[in-house]
Amino acid sequence: MKKKFGRKLAGSCWLLATMATITACGGGGSASLGVVTQILVTDLINRNLVGIDNMAGDGYVAYGTVGNGVGQFMVPDGVYVDSQNRIYVADRSNHRIVRIDDISGANWLSHGSNGSGVNQFTSPRDVHLDTLGRIYIADGGNGRIVRMDNMTGSGWVSFGNFGTGAGQFSGAYDLDLDSQGRIYVVDLNAHRIVRINDISGNGWVTFGTQGSAAGQLELTGGIDLVEHFSIYVTVQGNARLVRIDNMSGAGWVSFGSAGSGVNQFDSVGKVAIDSNTGQIYLTDTINGRVVRINNMSGAGWTTYGTAGITFGIPLGIALRR
Repeated sequence: MKKKFGRKLAGSCWLLATMATITACGGGGSASLGVVTQILVTDLINRNLVGIDNMAGDGYVAYGTVGNGVGQFMVPDGVYVDSQNRIYVADRSNHRIVRIDDISGANWLSHGSNGSGVNQFTSPRDVHLDTLGRIYIADGGNGRIVRMDNMTGSGWVSFGNFGTGAGQFSGAYDLDLDSQGRIYVVDLNAHRIVRINDISGNGWVTFGTQGSAAGQLELTGGIDLVEHFSIYVTVQGNARLVRIDNMSGAGWVSFGSAGSGVNQFDSVGKVAIDSNTGQIYLTDTINGRVVRINNMSGAGWTTYGTAGITFGIPLGIALRR
């Protein structure tokens, strides 16, 4: 539900059909399975966070201006909502993670600076929490993932380096966790998703190769896990959403094609699943809109937004309850 309440909320649950139960929160997940009250979207061009009450755009509100101070973003990317309904944003070009209580920006906290050391990030792309409240970050420019205990950075630990081999990421772009604490990472430029058992990197397994056929992913984008169902992955280069049952790729089904019409995407961004209804929310980045479908058939196709008017380039998405 990176992604996610992420992208991905902490405590939300999903499950891989043949794997085990998953608690997914990145992109949008929550301990509560209440009704979605707000759809949160980050906008790369307008450098802000947008909230709408529904797909009609009711209750539209935008938060943030351009800059590196309090209340400012410089390329906001992944967004996540925790079990207390607090909002986390990966502020990519400010190389930091931001936490606010709500879209008014109350109780702004940020952590991180530019670099490759402890308490530093280079272009963080997504943020997610586990059931213990620990914070996971896809540190894209450093080719690694990071875990810290809280927004002070205590308990900092990282895994990975830049590359395409085992233990390496070539653009860690999005991430999610399951109920066993396993970590799923979208490795954008390696055209794959990675699963590890924990932050040590044990149990490394990958799925995907470059291409457009079944089992292939051309520039992977967002990821979300759904209880009793599957792994959902957006594929930017193939302009489609893919669902698989597990890391073997079983149950492969895809939806979407390139374009700006119904059932089409132009560089599909990130994804969040409503754990109550199973509805799928995606950012259609270059088309400047949010898309919602009921299932992988595309039924119930609904969009909100117009490129250059409502959004510049929407990217991160999370559901708030």
